[in-house]
Amino acid sequence: MFWKGKVSIFTQLHAVAKQSEVALIDLETPELPTNLACGGCKVGVSKLNDAEGISRLLNEWFEEPSSKTVASISREWVRATYLKHEAIWIIAKDSGGTIRGCVSSFRIPGPYPNSLGGGVERCIHGA
Repeated sequence: MFWKGKVSIFTQLHAVAKQSEVALIDLETPELPTNLACGGCKVGVSKLNDAEGISRLLNEWFEEPSSKTVASISREWVRATYLKHEAIWIIAKDSGGTIRGCVSSFRIPGPYPNSLGGGVERCIHGA
């Protein structure tokens, strides 16, 4: 696969010539700003101790008030996303420290046995 700006065509052709595995470029971890302001809230990357506020926000505002379903997200589940899935939670806190908004990104395994992330190796070695 040739993706502009990701891995050069020369690197890929070299890998094909040597009959080696396709390699993805090793990207550096981006630096996320710590204090952005948006509508009177400070926006930034959350800390592990923000799990309670995130779960409270999601439980209170995730479902419509007239909905028959109710969100039930525990503080422990949010904490587990940090520890097990290397989650990144971006939160917006008001001047009182209450979390008013959030968005997250989780690391998850590939959906197929031969997906990137070791799936092919597991299939070949029968593990």
